[in-house]
Amino acid sequence: MYEDESLGCVTYIAALIQRQGKQVKVDRSVLQLKLQISRDVPSPSRYSVSGPSGAPGAKGRRGEQGSKGTPGKIGPKGIPGPFGHKGQKGELGLQGWQGVKGDLGPRGPKGDKGAIGLQGNIGLPGPIGPTGVRGPKGEVGREGPRGRPGIQGEKGDKGEIGEKGNTGENALIRNSAFSVGLTEVSKWPRSGSPIKFEKVIYNNQNHYNLSTGKFTCVFSGVYYFVYHITVYVKHVRVALYKNGASVLNTFDSYQNSEDQAAGGTLLHLQTGDQVWLQVIGGDSYNGLFADNDDDTVFTGFLLFTE
Repeated sequence: MYEDESLGCVTYIAALIQRQGKQVKVDRSVLQLKLQISRDVPSPSRYSVSGPSGAPGAKGRRGEQGSKGTPGKIGPKGIPGPFGHKGQKGELGLQGWQGVKGDLGPRGPKGDKGAIGLQGNIGLPGPIGPTGVRGPKGEVGREGPRGRPGIQGEKGDKGEIGEKGNTGENALIRNSAFSVGLTEVSKWPRSGSPIKFEKVIYNNQNHYNLSTGKFTCVFSGVYYFVYHITVYVKHVRVALYKNGASVLNTFDSYQNSEDQAAGGTLLHLQTGDQVWLQVIGGDSYNGLFADNDDDTVFTGFLLFTE
């Protein structure tokens, strides 16, 4: 019996350790040795009185949850609870079907006269009435405005030759003209000063000064000035000046090939007035070109004296 108690004690200790989450490997030879010792040593319980009970062991680990039991019987109906608070207003429901049209009600009493409305649009003109009796002749009205000129009439017959006039004095012919051009040396002139045209085409009166590039008026009258420019390599912006004031401007944009620019005007000059052509806007606008095949010229002449 003591042998069985020893074996059971060892097994119980191993079971406690395993319950605490530890693995215990019990060697069989150790158990047999313990059993041999237990046979030789007499059991204390045979010769001694049992001692007091030991202290309770530590609370074991909570067991696993058991399986769900079968439902119990339905209990008796409970006492009704108090009324709850009033709930929030529900959402607006869908629109209902249109009802059947009701019967026509009795005619109501006549209402008060309404206010006068806004004036309506003018109606379409009515038919023309019969012609009335002709009234008395009115007074002569005021003279009306002058009418437009009428269509030109046919050319009349040639008149008779008049009498020969008296012999007049010899008329004094006054001439003033020049025409000059650029050369390969004077092409692409500088900006800000009169252009000096060195190539003389006509300047018999020497009214154009080759050194200053200016034309000086000798006879008061009306003159015509014109210039023709070959544009090459750069843009062109020139102005015709009279006594320091610009009177005619010309611009031409260079488009990677030779181009032509021109300008001309009438000027009334007094004796001593000066006229010249000048590049404006800087040297990026002085593309006035000339060579053996292309020309840039400046011309002026008297039309009539006053």
